[in-house]
Amino acid sequence: MPDPWGFPLTAGGGRNPVELSTLGIPGCPQGFVTQAPDFRFNFAAGSTFSLLRFYVVSNADALLLINEPNGSYRCNDDHGHSDWGNSLMPAIDYHNPPAGRYDIWVGTFNRSNNNPAILNITELESNHP
Repeated sequence: MPDPWGFPLTAGGGRNPVELSTLGIPGCPQGFVTQAPDFRFNFAAGSTFSLLRFYVVSNADALLLINEPNGSYRCNDDHGHSDWGNSLMPAIDYHNPPAGRYDIWVGTFNRSNNNPAILNITELESNHP
């Protein structure tokens, strides 16, 4: 508790942005992130955690990049759920998520670097952008 957990941050690439198109990560062919993760989340899996959702709320065209505990990357620019409201916000779901560290970047589609945002983490299906 509370759920969702909200963490204020600044979305975008900062002063020395990394352009996602140079990294070849599926799901985010364009956009800019900082060199270091914006947030690190250590998750201890248990039988009560069937859903782990990361989502962003911002006035910017945000994107979400996650380095998973196994070293794989997932990226989302627009969640695409028509019944969730603002479909331009990113969201990534893990069902029966693995334990470990999740490195998280909140970037932007364009190069701007002054974009207030909130990274939300939830276990509840009803919480979304």
